[in-house]
Amino acid sequence: MKKIVVKFGGSNVKTGEDISRLLHVIRLYNRPLVIVVSALFGITDILAKMIHMVKINEYAVSRVKRKLLDAHSHIVNLYIGDKKKREIILEKIKQRVEELEKYLLGIHYLGEIPDFAED
Repeated sequence: MKKIVVKFGGSNVKTGEDISRLLHVIRLYNRPLVIVVSALFGITDILAKMIHMVKINEYAVSRVKRKLLDAHSHIVNLYIGDKKKREIILEKIKQRVEELEKYLLGIHYLGEIPDFAED
């Protein structure tokens, strides 16, 4: 059986209603899928803007971290009913955001944005 890859862009994950529709579409396939989902709507823009702010302001790092955790926690709490799974997912998100925090602090202390970091 061929694998089906379904990609959803950021505009498909704008609101809770959008995410509900996305889940409905996924269920309609009624078969295993490879699902690729872009960042939540607006997250890429936040990161692009904030990477320049953290260069000059160390406190911007904690703002980025809080925004990312809040946005993703909201979605996880809304759609993952199983408490144990929700805790595991939230912990993984927290770990990824902490990895990002290290890069952002590096940018701040270097005072420049390496190409690989901006990419």
